[in-house]
Amino acid sequence: AEQSFCVLLTGDKKTAVARERLGIMEETTDGFRIAEKDLEIRGQGEILGTRQSGVQTFKIGNIIRDLEILDKARQEAEFYLTQKRLTGETSRLIEVTKADARFRLAGIG
Repeated sequence: AEQSFCVLLTGDKKTAVARERLGIMEETTDGFRIAEKDLEIRGQGEILGTRQSGVQTFKIGNIIRDLEILDKARQEAEFYLTQKRLTGETSRLIEVTKADARFRLAGIG
């Protein structure tokens, strides 16, 4: 890989949040670690929507603290949807939900 550089210029007045963000970029070049810290700082926002920051929209759970169990739930749901033959109202509800998610994502632009 080619060597690359990142130069960040800031003013003298930085908020505590700005100092925290800059600090993680000084500590590591690991993009995943930087993104994780950013998520921790700005909050979870809306996972499947267009909002990228703001008040947590999960009714239960915390995407940072509960990442392992949320991933397990996602895997179980995927398995259920791909391995089980769904019929009737359950099948229709899933199809409508998928279509709604696709339309919302398409609206992002």
